[in-house]
Amino acid sequence: MLLACVVVAAGAVVSLVMVARARAERRAAARVEAVVARLRPGGATPGGARLEAALSRLDRAADEVADRARDQAALVASLRGALEAVPLGVVVAGPDGGVRFRNAAAEDVLGGGASNALVSRALAELLASAADGEAASRPLELYGPPPASSARG
Repeated sequence: MLLACVVVAAGAVVSLVMVARARAERRAAARVEAVVARLRPGGATPGGARLEAALSRLDRAADEVADRARDQAALVASLRGALEAVPLGVVVAGPDGGVRFRNAAAEDVLGGGASNALVSRALAELLASAADGEAASRPLELYGPPPASSARG
């Protein structure tokens, strides 16, 4: 009789362990599916996914994100090259008005000196207007001596 009770108790413990493991696997699968949904909206399987299947979907979603990141990096490099080739100063700002990019021509204009400080201040004001959703323009006249030349004749 005692042996039968021990066997039943051991079976109950094994059952509890199996139930706990199954619950843990379901929770882990749900967390993995939540990550898949963040990486690939609409790509997760709602509820009841097996952990191995969820991990496979996560692996595919991570590959897709890596491919998109490589494509975006190539696009950014192409756009940067195109903007650098423009002979006029180009300044690209983000939605907050912060400068994200300036080409070499813009760097030359915004470099140092008193007139460049005026240009920098005018640019900051225009970027602030743009960040507020307002279109603005501002003429800026700079006077002074012609640039010095290092050429000798």
